[in-house]
Amino acid sequence: MIKLNSLSHYNLTDTENGYAFTTDFGNEYLVTFSDLTDIIELTGLRIYDFGIEIAKRHSFENDKSQHKLKNTIAYLLAKLFSKQPDCALLIVLDSSDGKQQARYRMFLSAKYDSWFSHFNNGDLEIINLPLKTVEIQDTCFLLLCRANPRLEDIQSATAYYLNLSFDGNDT
Repeated sequence: MIKLNSLSHYNLTDTENGYAFTTDFGNEYLVTFSDLTDIIELTGLRIYDFGIEIAKRHSFENDKSQHKLKNTIAYLLAKLFSKQPDCALLIVLDSSDGKQQARYRMFLSAKYDSWFSHFNNGDLEIINLPLKTVEIQDTCFLLLCRANPRLEDIQSATAYYLNLSFDGNDT
């Protein structure tokens, strides 16, 4: 990922599983990196479940309009992958409110000025991992360094984990 030190981003506060920050509009966000390594059981690798949520909404102003939200997320991802280049992020876009396509456009879409496309310089790879459930229509991705030597191991182990977690089968 490109260097982001010169870009404007929000001040971060460490939390148990990630970071918290408050936007210029007073909205409080939590960004989490929940360690799935013990569950997925890939020796020597770190796989994190990535989450971003609004903990408290004080304003309905659009936080995205000033790009500081985008810069903050990109900064956190760059920080993670610079410290742990062999790690992977599992991203499951929430569908409980029917806004998973908007989340996809905001975070990953190559067609739009997404967080990912804006800051990725070709070093990161997105791997689609469709969930096999009838009840929910979540969009799921792995985000990892393209040069990761265990890319295939991570992909198959994560797909197996998702199948067990969301489908209940071990096939």
